[in-house]
Amino acid sequence: MNGSPDILCIGSVLWDVIGRTDRSMRHGNDVPGLITRIPGGVALNIAMTLKRFDLTPALLSVVGTDPAGDELVAACDGMELVTDHLLRDARLPTDTYVAIEDHAGLVAAMCDAYSLEAAGDRILAPLFDGRLGSNAAPYPGAIALDGNLTEVLLADIAQHPAFAAADLRVAPASPGKATRLIPLLGHPGVTLYVNREEAGLITGDVFDDAAHAAEALVAKGAARALVTDGAGIAAFADKRGAITARPPAVRQSRVTGAGDTFMAAHIAADLSGRRRPLCFRRGRQLMDRIAYAPEVETALRDGDPVVALESTIITHGMPYPQNVETARQVEDDIRAEGAVPATIAMLGGVLHIGLTDNELETLAQAKDVAKLSRADLAACMAQGGNGATTVAATMIAARLAGIHVFATGGIGGVHRGAETSFDISADLLELAKTPVTVVAAGAKAILDIPKTLEVLETQGVPVIAYGQDEVPAFWSRSSGIKAPLRMDNPATIARAAMLRAEPFGLDGGQLVVNPIPADFEIPREVMIPVIEDALAAAEEQGITAKEVTPFLLDHIFHATQGASLDANIALVRNNARLGAAIARAFSALGR
Repeated sequence: MNGSPDILCIGSVLWDVIGRTDRSMRHGNDVPGLITRIPGGVALNIAMTLKRFDLTPALLSVVGTDPAGDELVAACDGMELVTDHLLRDARLPTDTYVAIEDHAGLVAAMCDAYSLEAAGDRILAPLFDGRLGSNAAPYPGAIALDGNLTEVLLADIAQHPAFAAADLRVAPASPGKATRLIPLLGHPGVTLYVNREEAGLITGDVFDDAAHAAEALVAKGAARALVTDGAGIAAFADKRGAITARPPAVRQSRVTGAGDTFMAAHIAADLSGRRRPLCFRRGRQLMDRIAYAPEVETALRDGDPVVALESTIITHGMPYPQNVETARQVEDDIRAEGAVPATIAMLGGVLHIGLTDNELETLAQAKDVAKLSRADLAACMAQGGNGATTVAATMIAARLAGIHVFATGGIGGVHRGAETSFDISADLLELAKTPVTVVAAGAKAILDIPKTLEVLETQGVPVIAYGQDEVPAFWSRSSGIKAPLRMDNPATIARAAMLRAEPFGLDGGQLVVNPIPADFEIPREVMIPVIEDALAAAEEQGITAKEVTPFLLDHIFHATQGASLDANIALVRNNARLGAAIARAFSALGR
């Protein structure tokens, strides 16, 4: 197809032939399985991912004029990739990669890249002959370079005048080919995408962490370096030093091109004009188990502010239609503050990051919806069920999607009498594990607030009171307890979260406790006897476990003649507005 490319992808474009079996395999086995053929190769994998970010990549590679080559080019055209500059050579067959996977993963693989190596620098002709550039007018844009190219060709590219102005993005195909990239360290615009082992092979050193590895690559001559370290902390470095983060995990399989996807996500973030070098979200790679609402997907792709919202308030907190009306109000409050709402729920075993209006209506009227926390998410997905997310589950989903801020009503905590019942909400441990900023009106006032704060302190979770010195108590602005921390503007809150990750590398999130608007407050002296009566009723009726909180809230609603629900709606909306302001601050900081 014709088109002006945003980036050139140079390297392997081939067929991936994959044999998969659900059985265990060993040497000499002959087992039944499924054999598929899909477009692949490092350059093509990167191009396909970039296309999902609404970029237009052009392929520079060699494809035979055989039937396999014609089908491959047709497949690329169907994906709206620019194929005008591919070398088509009747003397060279289309390259193929073959892999065998059993139930545990990759068993064996072989790549026939004969044609790519035989073509040599002929695949680069458009950069020499004026179609894309020349020695006198070198191509000035971004180029993703496949480390499968020969050592001779990579060394030539490193010093060739036609590449002098390029923004070169390079990754080795495997640790065994990492040293091929050493000549490219002399290029003024090269970014290397490697893992910690590959960084050591390139620099001739051994590193204990990704940050030191990335800095060493820059010291060796790279303009920029992104170094991954398995599921651990990754690092991005340039001449200003290194920054670190824990990126979302991606499946480490050469067949699916996971490393290529990671590289492409970083390139796409850069080309979109946003400096979010280590803030990646998972896309739709989980076999259609995750779905993004259109406005949320666009916002995440563009680096715009997004606020996560839980869904138990819809299914377990209010009757219909008040629940859906409140949910829409809260979403509109976030939009009015310049951010995008992402209400999170499980529908038919699919985790939805953001709900359309129809999905919101369906959830609001649904019956027998599970209440999901950390322990229930995977089971609900596996069973194809419907579920509403609690604070803990919403944090997990927000982290998965790359959303930094979550606004809710109140968090769970330590229940009264927990010294004998051991009833402590999973929300507290999730705050200690998952790096999401949670905005709430404090712990629900039916809980033991002092013990809740003690657990959060023990777990190292910052508790930040917004605009006052005292921890609020949900329906009441006052709890009588001094806040551990106070901050008065969203930018400071966002910076504090970023500094926890970089440079300190601390796990977990932070809790921002935002007092209810004064006009809707139910004073503490009014609420205390109401709560005590509700607790006594729950004990008398033997209410336990997950049923306690809904029972108490219903009892309090009737005792306050509905004032508690009005207050609840007001504080949720207030938290949503503050959440949007914090999300905007994250976005302004490039996250």
